[in-house]
Order: sequence, then C-alpha cells, then structure tokens
Amino acid sequence: MANLTSRHPTLASATGNDGRRAPCPCCKPNTPWYYKNGRIAWFPEERVIRNMGADCFKSINPTGHAEAERLFREEEAQRRNEAYLLRCLPQVPEALAAIDQNAPTIADIDRVRFILSDRMTRTIGFDLWEHLRSDGSPLLANIYLHELDQHMQMMKADFDKGRERRPFPRYVALERRVLSLRRKIERLRAEGADRAEIDAAFAEIKAINKDRRKLPSVDPMDPNFKRLRYCRYADDFLIGVIGSKREACEIMACVERFLTETLKLAVSPEKSGVHAASKGVTFLSYRVSTYTSYGAGRKSSRKGPAGRTWRVMRRPTTGNVSLRVPRKEVTKFCKQHNYGDLAKKTGSPREQFLVTSDVATVLAYNSEFRGFANYHSFADDIKSALGLLELVVFRSLVKTLAMRHRTTRARTMVRLWKGTDYEVSSVVRGKLRSIKLWRLKHLTRAYWTSPTIDNVTAGAWWVKRPNDLIDRLNARKCEACGDATGPFEMHHLRRLGDLRSGSLTVWKRSGWRRKTIVLCPSCRAVVSDREHARTESRVH
Repeated sequence: MANLTSRHPTLASATGNDGRRAPCPCCKPNTPWYYKNGRIAWFPEERVIRNMGADCFKSINPTGHAEAERLFREEEAQRRNEAYLLRCLPQVPEALAAIDQNAPTIADIDRVRFILSDRMTRTIGFDLWEHLRSDGSPLLANIYLHELDQHMQMMKADFDKGRERRPFPRYVALERRVLSLRRKIERLRAEGADRAEIDAAFAEIKAINKDRRKLPSVDPMDPNFKRLRYCRYADDFLIGVIGSKREACEIMACVERFLTETLKLAVSPEKSGVHAASKGVTFLSYRVSTYTSYGAGRKSSRKGPAGRTWRVMRRPTTGNVSLRVPRKEVTKFCKQHNYGDLAKKTGSPREQFLVTSDVATVLAYNSEFRGFANYHSFADDIKSALGLLELVVFRSLVKTLAMRHRTTRARTMVRLWKGTDYEVSSVVRGKLRSIKLWRLKHLTRAYWTSPTIDNVTAGAWWVKRPNDLIDRLNARKCEACGDATGPFEMHHLRRLGDLRSGSLTVWKRSGWRRKTIVLCPSCRAVVSDREHARTESRVH
C-alpha cells in the first residue's frame, strides 16, 4: 500500500544528480511529463519512496489514493491558514479597532436585511444585500470610505477660494491699447483723414493682437483663486487641484495620513503620486489630462460705437480637461485576446474559434470589441485611439474565418461583404437572420448627461460559452457514432462521467462542447443507460 505525502514533488526529488528529471517507473519510464501533476508515494512494506504519476498511483491503490488526497488537501488548507494568520498577525490590533468602529453600521444593516432583500429588490431591480455581501463589491468600499468622502468635503470647503481669476496685467494693457487705437480709427474716419494714417493704425492693431494671443487673458497662478475636486469609484479616487505644486503635495500627504491613521488603510505607492495636469494621470483606464487646442478658433460679432459691428477671431481656450484612451490599455486588450500585432497592423487567426460557426465567431468578436469601445466611449479621442485596433480585429476575424473554411482572405471578405457592412447569415426556424460585424461607425456615444445605459454587451456569454446548437443540429449527424439517419436530439450532460461508452472518448477530449452533444436514439440510450421514450430534433 502506498501513502500520498505530497501533491507536487520538490525540485530535489524531481531531478537527479545530473540534472535530469526522474521518470515514472510504471507508465512513462522515458519521459518526465507526469511531473506536471506528479506524486510522491511512500510504500511501507518496501520502506521506499517513489516518484509516480497520478494515474499510476490511483490505479495501484484507488481507496488509499482518495483518502490520501483528502488528507493532503486538509493539511494544505491548514498550512495556508496558518501562514495567512502569521502574516496578518501584526495587523490584528488595527483590524479589531476597525471592526469595533464599524460594528454599529453593520448591525444596522443586519436589522434591515429583509427589507433590503424584499422591498428594494422589487424597486431597483437587483438584490442589494447580495451585492453588499459579495467580495470586492464597490458597495463595501462606499461604506468603509464614507469617512474619506466627508473628510474631502471638509478639505474642499477650506481650500476653495475666490470666484474667478484676476486678469493678466500684460494682457489687459494690450487690450486697452487696441481699444484706444480703434477709437482713433473712428475719429480719423469722421475727420476724413488720410488713408495711410488709418492703415498704419490697423497694422499696429494687428501686431498687438499677434502678441496678445501669446498671453493668457487671466492669471493662471492667481493666489486668490483655488479649487479642489474629488472623484472616487470604489477604492480608486482622483483629486484635482488648482493651485501650486506645494499645495498639491500637502493635500496628498494629508489624505495619506487620514487613510493610514483613521481608516487603517495603506496607499499604493505605485499608483499614487502628484502629476502635472498637462502630463495627465491614468484613472479607471482613462487618461485624464488637460490640453490646448491649436486650431484657428471661431469668429464672433463685436459691437462698437454708433451701432457698428465687426467680426473678430476668438482664439481657443487653454487647459481644457479631456478623457483619452491610454495606448497601453489598447495594447493590453489586443494582446489579451490574441488579435495580432498593433505595430505591424497584422491580425492573427484565433484557433479557439475554428470549431464554431461563423455566427458564433462574429458574435464573439462583436461582444469583445464593442464592450471595450463602449467602456471608453466617453474619451475624446475614441475613434482615433481605437482605429488601429479595429483594423487588427477585422483582419484577425477574416483570417480566422478563412482558416476555418480553408479558403483565402480575399474570398472570405467578398463572401461577408453585403454592400454597406460585413455580415454573416444563418437560417433560424426557417427565417434568414443576418448579423453585422460591429465597427466603430456603429458606436453611439452617450455622454454623462444622457440617462441611457448601454446594455448591448450582453452577448458576452457567446465569448465564454458558444454552443452553436442550431448549426450542429442542422448537420444531422450523431457526434458520437456518426449516424446520419436520425432523428437527433441535443443532449445536455450533467458531468463528463456520464459518457461511459468507448465510442465517446473523442467527445471527452473536446473542451469547447463539454456540456452538450448531438445524439441519435441508440447513443442516447448508451449515455443514460435507459431508452429515451421521445427523441426529436429541437430545430426541425
């Protein structure tokens, strides 16, 4: 009998003196791959320890294997708990103080639990209690950081100062000089003066306006005008300050001190810091920064003496706060989904979609790209920032469909093109249904003043578990034995262990369709160990 002592062998027991890994003596004497899930077994009768594969150990002693697995998992869980307690031991006093401080609030929540679960569920449409108790919920952060919100409100009331910035002295002087020259031109015209003198006054005004456009109209560093803005989502917050850098550093030090001493929270040094507004900072996957438009501006009407009006060019404003899409977020999203190379503008075929239909593939691509674009729809540069990503996603889709149908990309694009958009079609219950490939031109930008909530990303379930039930039933073929006579039924498995027939071993290896299978009546009886009284197709 062998006893299991460790789930994963250490490096010393897995390698020999020459650096080569020891093989399994039972099934794989010439390969070390079993070590990905290997075992160290103790044989009491022979008084030896052997490295073995998991399957071999289970076949030698099934009962002992199950018992050893259970004991090992209990010991491993106990070791993890002990390590966690030892690691958190220095923080126990702070944790107890935080619990005592928030115990009244938690007790009040417990008293109104049934009200929250019953009445508010019908009112707001979701279970508030479940969201409150779920791990990582923003509601828990809102409760715990409510004191920080109140602290920032008091800091804002003490810091804000002044109603508007004072005028910039040099700009005001030049403005007065232009006004006096315009009055001089009106006087010269009334007196019938020489045209050359009037043109000289206009030339001087043009030169002054050129210098004036280089200056700010108000003092950007006015000490009598200060503002503090605070925005928080869950445990991430952003503080904007109109003031000096020294004042911004003082505010940050005050907030860190409040979080550390009052709330017993640690501030991440990698994600925190004081940054210039022109350089920007990343907040909730957005790049928040200020910018200055260098366009020509726009014209507006000005009124002068005796009802005279003229058109003047108004320069664009400076220091406008904007939301932009960080380049690293686009690169990360593209790499995470294996779309391709953004730098080379090339798409890569995705092998996980080679076993699905065109409809499921397009729905998956649409859900992924549309969800990313909708999240960043508030950004000012959404179209320019995601334009290259859209191209790579499209090329990845075309290559995937071309590889699936074993054809060229050009033929695939011609097949998908329907005049104005790329579409795929399928017949559902006798009706033709077309699904468009989602592009940035289909994006509807909803600004923060709009009460509409975009809910089009509900198709993300296709990405997690596409099933293609219709296409597989339309194939009219048993996926277990290959019979084409029919009738057929889509069978849902409770567990993979229900497939006990040798002819279904190929189906066991399929991770994509591991929960459903198209079966004929004979295979259906083999799977369930009983004759199915009524077998039919769910589509035909």
